[in-house]
Amino acid sequence: MFKTAAAVLVVSRYMRDTLVELGCPGDKLIYNPYGPRERFFKVQPDYRPTVLSVGRFTDIKANYLVLMAFQQAVGQVPGSGLVMAGSGELLETCRTLAEVWGLQQVVSFPGAVEHARVHELFSQACCFAQHSVVPSYGDAEGTPNTILEASAAALPVIATRHAGIPDVVRDGVTGFLVEERDVRGMADAMVRLLKDPQLCREMGRNGRQRVQTCFSSSQHLQRLQAAVDFSRERRSSDIAALAAESLAVGIASPDHMV
Repeated sequence: MFKTAAAVLVVSRYMRDTLVELGCPGDKLIYNPYGPRERFFKVQPDYRPTVLSVGRFTDIKANYLVLMAFQQAVGQVPGSGLVMAGSGELLETCRTLAEVWGLQQVVSFPGAVEHARVHELFSQACCFAQHSVVPSYGDAEGTPNTILEASAAALPVIATRHAGIPDVVRDGVTGFLVEERDVRGMADAMVRLLKDPQLCREMGRNGRQRVQTCFSSSQHLQRLQAAVDFSRERRSSDIAALAAESLAVGIASPDHMV
């Protein structure tokens, strides 16, 4: 397969490294993460003390670990809340845990939501949380779209050092990163942001700037079009140059904070 492909598109550096280990030539691999649509950059969060999590309820996203972290955090921040939007096989498990832990009044599950509603949810939170993990069967994320969209919407992101997430989130600058299954670490990050709306604004502003600069939709589409054009014409030297250039995506220079 790798021999017949003129170029291979990947959405994370983790995916690129995995394919290199499997034998794909590095000069065929073009890193091209998703670019959020322009409407996400127009969201204006009010930074109320609410943690937002949006995504399918699956083993990989481990939504119950976000809930567990909030359960540890909520006692330290009276008046805070958690919104967990999405559907999936673990939704009822999370609903049950919220009931068992007595969180029905501070945790809501709106289910699967339309795009317009997602924008509204982004505007009514102070941060975004996702606790992606590698499950027992070894699967992994690419680079989660919702994390890019949350950053574009000027929300700081609390997430795990998993797959392509560290490509986007700069720890301590655009949000906080914790190790997979570090519930206490995620809880501490939640408390810090729930208590400090100014920090949320600063990190959110940094995240929006980072996505605008490094992960815009126009950049994504330009790389995609170039990859298609070069592949159609079997221009291997141009593909190799594009592959090398793509590795610089999202890499901040030493004098640039994001």
